[in-house]
Amino acid sequence: MQKQFSNNREINFKQLPTFWALHKKKLHLQHIMTEREIHNSIKELWKEAFGDSDEFIDSFLERFHTPGRMLAVWENGKLLSMLHVLPFVFEGYRAGYIYGVATAQDERDKGHATRLMQLAVEQARRDGLDALVTIPASESLRGYYARLGFRGRYPVTFTDTGDFDPGTGDSSMNIAAVLPLKEISLPGDRCPVTLEWIG
Repeated sequence: MQKQFSNNREINFKQLPTFWALHKKKLHLQHIMTEREIHNSIKELWKEAFGDSDEFIDSFLERFHTPGRMLAVWENGKLLSMLHVLPFVFEGYRAGYIYGVATAQDERDKGHATRLMQLAVEQARRDGLDALVTIPASESLRGYYARLGFRGRYPVTFTDTGDFDPGTGDSSMNIAAVLPLKEISLPGDRCPVTLEWIG
């Protein structure tokens, strides 16, 4: 049986954390959506942003996606922007791995992803995480994340993720940046690190 979400009601973050939806006036859902419709919306935006195959996206959704791991901007039932915060251990510290950050082409440069990143940081602090980690796909994105406080260049090895690669698809390009949320001891810049899946 697919989950149904009621029409035009205020969102209780604890009850329905997937739908941390950002709207100009208030946070709310605008119509009923099933879990399948939500997954289809994620797939549509993911393909537009990254060009990945259905098989890859389905594998991600099956293995890693749960309601509490996604922040999103919705408008009239359309997914405009999203990111996922996945539970990993980074060098012994509890960390959220920021993954699949995407905004629809016609919604870019409106601040959606930046606001979602701010919400991710706020929630990570409330959840007591030690750090957030991401792998910028380009130097321009590395600069964007640096402006949000992410720092360092750490070659990453993923463990316990099976045959799914939550990095760039090229292990030599998996160079992480870290945003410490507490006083933690980071390894030296360019030191190899491990991200262990704990989902």
